[in-house]
Amino acid sequence: MGRRARHHSSLLLVAISAASLTPRSSVVDALSTSTAAASSCPFPGSQPGTSDHDKAVFRRQTGQTAPAEAAIGVPSTCSCRHGFPQAFAMDPVTSKGRRINSGLIKLSCPHLVRAVDELEDEGSIGMMNGMVEKSDELQRSMVLTHELHAKVRREMLNGNNKNDVDEEDESGGQGAVGDILRK
Repeated sequence: MGRRARHHSSLLLVAISAASLTPRSSVVDALSTSTAAASSCPFPGSQPGTSDHDKAVFRRQTGQTAPAEAAIGVPSTCSCRHGFPQAFAMDPVTSKGRRINSGLIKLSCPHLVRAVDELEDEGSIGMMNGMVEKSDELQRSMVLTHELHAKVRREMLNGNNKNDVDEEDESGGQGAVGDILRK
């Protein structure tokens, strides 16, 4: 493993360790107080709403127009040293309102996107899956994270007509997390 890959792997391990040390009750409490997307941004410390400037930054950073219109907030801890948003909270219902998007946060900073791509290219996802397979605590943490994500997404849909929306994942939302935990 090269020096750069070791550095990325070390960063990944630090991130996993920090996540596992986060008091679960504070995360659960903060996320369980979320409200519908139309009224506020459901992420702790987030600034509800996005300005025209924020949407322009999103379009410039990602080259995507439609997702910029779905941005509903900027998590307060997600600004770079230059003051630009690095990620946006997203409305789970597309502008046409017929399909649910699974992602609630979209990474927008091109430098971070490139770094994540490099980690993925170096096999960090497989390494992380291996760590999760071997650790009951990481498995519980993954399940809790998945459940919280699904809960926030459901709560954000409260203001939308759920009957007009097709679920993206018919498997109950388990997807890759379920695949890892079933091994």
